[in-house]
Amino acid sequence: MDWESFFEGDIIPLVSKARSATALDACFEVVVDALFRRANDGANKEHFRRLYANWVADMPDLDARKEHASRFLRMVKDVRKELAASAKRQPSAEPDDRCSTDIETLTKVTAVEDQDDDIDEVIDEVIDEAPSETKPAAAADFAAVFDEALIARLRQILGMLALDVRDIPFILSRPFADVLEEALRGQVLPAMRASRHIIANLRDNHEWGAKDSARIVLEALEAGEANNAILHVWDQRWRELGPQRKLVTPARTSILGKTRPAEHKTIYSTEGREVWKRLKAHAAEHGYQPPGPSDLNVLSTLIRCQPAVLRRSMNELRQQYEQEYEPKPFQEQAREGVLRDALNRCEGREGLPPHMAEWLAIRASLDYAKIDLDWLRRFSTCKGVKADQRRRAIPYVMTYLDANGGA
Repeated sequence: MDWESFFEGDIIPLVSKARSATALDACFEVVVDALFRRANDGANKEHFRRLYANWVADMPDLDARKEHASRFLRMVKDVRKELAASAKRQPSAEPDDRCSTDIETLTKVTAVEDQDDDIDEVIDEVIDEAPSETKPAAAADFAAVFDEALIARLRQILGMLALDVRDIPFILSRPFADVLEEALRGQVLPAMRASRHIIANLRDNHEWGAKDSARIVLEALEAGEANNAILHVWDQRWRELGPQRKLVTPARTSILGKTRPAEHKTIYSTEGREVWKRLKAHAAEHGYQPPGPSDLNVLSTLIRCQPAVLRRSMNELRQQYEQEYEPKPFQEQAREGVLRDALNRCEGREGLPPHMAEWLAIRASLDYAKIDLDWLRRFSTCKGVKADQRRRAIPYVMTYLDANGGA
């Protein structure tokens, strides 16, 4: 089944025609319930229901609700495509290319008004076992290609670092990728696509119908810092979501010659407050150390990470650990400290963002049997004699140690 055509050509345009908030909510419920019907689909179904409830359900403006609903439907699309691809790789598995959402009946849901009493009855009609025919593939969508390419790159990087452990920095926590994608789809990528830099340098200069269109976006992303439209607009957008200094009282000089300094206050945009509030709530829900406005540089530079460089660095660490702590019979045991030296080499390595060395150090303490918190404490001492020096040099390691028994 052509999931791209089904969602972009049928489902999303149809849901966008909902005449009321009640109808829109019902449409989303219909699609999610219809597309996740297997016994092991319960987690996906509850995940998307929770996303919708957190981000969309309380929005008073119908157009804003539609926009966010469309973004989440595209997230549903991505999951369904992954499930279908996974089923194809398992010949014994039940085919996963069917859709039980009837387009004709779904159209009825979009017409339901807020005051109508028959919404549950219409939903029951829509959730049907019969598969439906889909229309020909829709025209290529630059927005979809652009969003999916950048999200896929970030998920690739986060996936290489991800651990299922509590009380670790957000960058290492597996659930963080989900809430970051929410923020990207809701507050970051739409604003980027509306930028004249992206429109002039990317959108209007290419055809977006080919299967490998995502390659165009990634090549533009990796083209270096100079005149890079994607990186420029990416950084600008994250700054807009961060704290802004607003002048409250200008500097004044009294008649006696005394100068009173200017007064400022820190403010956030409405979208910025929403993003940081959601990131903090998600971290509390899943038990990891949350990002905050002070982590803006991390979120901004993460997209600059080169997966191939990160993979080579992680392989090097594994090899150095084995040679120092668990050498194979044919290997000569390495000198003490080679793993620490390998981590230090990651600092400033081209293709790796700042702080990657300390994230990998924390990960090593959780991955390797003979690397523990005591080893991590000893590693931290090479970053400064005093605690405040170490906190400036390796803030994530120090925060992790504080949360797990003290630095």
